[in-house]
Amino acid sequence: MLKCSCTTRNLTSSQSYNKPKVDKDKKETWQCETCKNEFSNESDKIITCEYCDECYCSKCLKLTPDQYEVFMNPALHWFCHNCENKVMKNIRTDREVEVRCTEFLQAMENRVKSLEAEMVNKVDRDTVKTIVKETLGEDTIDMTDFKESVSKQVTEIRESSIREKNIIIHGIKEIDDSDSSTRKQRDTNYVKELAEFIDTDSSGIKNVTRIGKRPTTDTEDLDGIPKPRPMKVVWSDTEAKRSFMKKLPNLKSVDEHSKFFGISIKHDMTKEEREMHKKKVLEAKEKNTKEKSGNFLHLVRGPPWAPRTVRVRKNT
Repeated sequence: MLKCSCTTRNLTSSQSYNKPKVDKDKKETWQCETCKNEFSNESDKIITCEYCDECYCSKCLKLTPDQYEVFMNPALHWFCHNCENKVMKNIRTDREVEVRCTEFLQAMENRVKSLEAEMVNKVDRDTVKTIVKETLGEDTIDMTDFKESVSKQVTEIRESSIREKNIIIHGIKEIDDSDSSTRKQRDTNYVKELAEFIDTDSSGIKNVTRIGKRPTTDTEDLDGIPKPRPMKVVWSDTEAKRSFMKKLPNLKSVDEHSKFFGISIKHDMTKEEREMHKKKVLEAKEKNTKEKSGNFLHLVRGPPWAPRTVRVRKNT
C-alpha cells in the first residue's frame, strides 16, 4: 500500500526518529520483520512501516529496483500489511467525524437561513423575538450565544469521537514501584489477563495509562489504603472495544477472591455525556421503584452519546 512518505534506509529525515541505538564501535543493523535477516550496508534496501516502525527488506516485499526508487519520494507514506487496516480505520474515523461536524454545521446554517427568510418582511421587534425563539429555541436569542453553542457542539462531537475507542476501569490496585515503566507493564498485563478471563481478544489493546497523580496519604480510604487511580485503556479500533464490552457480563460470576472482583468498567465519556448518563441512571432507578411486576429491571444501555433506558427481564 503506497500512500505518501515512507521511511527507507538513509533516504528520508523521518528515519532519524526510528534508528536503533548502537554502540559507536558497532555498525548499525536493521532486521527485516519477515525474513529476520540483518542488514548493515548503506546499499541495503530497507523500508520501514510508518505506523509500527518495523523494517522490511525489498526482497521480502518483492520490489524491483525501479519500484524501490519510488520510495525515495519523501511525499509518500507506506504501511506494512499488519498496520494497513488500522491506519485505514483511523482515516475512516477521522472522516466520519468530519462528516458529522459538516452535517451539524449545515443544519445550523439551514436554520439560520430559515430564520432570515421569515424575517424578510417583518421588522417589528416583538415579532422578531418570537420568530427567533421558535426557530432557535427559547433560550437562544443572542447570535453570539448561538455561535458559541455551535462551537461547543462541534467540540463535543470531536472529543466524543476521540474517546470512542477508550474505556475507564475503576478499582484496580496500584503497585508501589517508583519505576513508571514497571507500573505501566503491570497494568497492561492486568488488562490482558482481564480480557482473557472474560474470553475476548487482548491483541486490540493499544495503550494503558493511569489518570491523575499517583495516590498519596491525602487520597487514602477509610482503611488507610491509597485509592487507586482510574485506568484508561485505549483500543486499536472501536470494534475491538465493542467486542470487549460485549463480554463484560462474564464478570458477574467472578469469585470475591479474584483479582477482578470489585472493579467497574465504563465508557470514556465527555462531561456532557457523563451528565446525560447520570440522568438516565436516575431515570432507570425511578422506573425500577415503580415496577410492579417485580420480574423486570430498567437499565441504561446504548453508546455514551445516546444512552437510553431499557426494560429487561431479571436473571437474563
